[in-house]
Amino acid sequence: MALASAAPRWIERDGATKPLSTKEPEKMYTLDSLATAEANLKHWNDKFSNDSSNNPDKHLSQRKSAAREVRMITAELNRLGILETTEAEKLDAELDRLYPDAKSKSIVTHNGCRYQVTYFPVEKSRSRNSVNEWAHRWTALPQEE
Repeated sequence: MALASAAPRWIERDGATKPLSTKEPEKMYTLDSLATAEANLKHWNDKFSNDSSNNPDKHLSQRKSAAREVRMITAELNRLGILETTEAEKLDAELDRLYPDAKSKSIVTHNGCRYQVTYFPVEKSRSRNSVNEWAHRWTALPQEE
């Protein structure tokens, strides 16, 4: 009986042979990369604003891609501690850690205060019939008497 080889499995894609389990190396983001991404987003938003073609989907994929990149870089810089997090973001992170499976509109009590989680779409599909990306926020509720 032959022993299984530890060599990676290979697959052919687009005429090139590549390892099946390749993983892109993680990018290290900096404040400069965030500024570049924000400038790119501003460029595409300005290009859309200055367009007079009466096409509401003009540059849509470029604008969505640029906005997604800004969100991704901002989240990563917050996670690494490079960007300073606000008290609200710290509270959201704490509530997410304590209640990871909270359903929409569910109410929890934390440190004597009540909070409600709500989910909302960040990015919809081109047809606007489905959601590509969701986000959520925790809202402080008034105290009951």
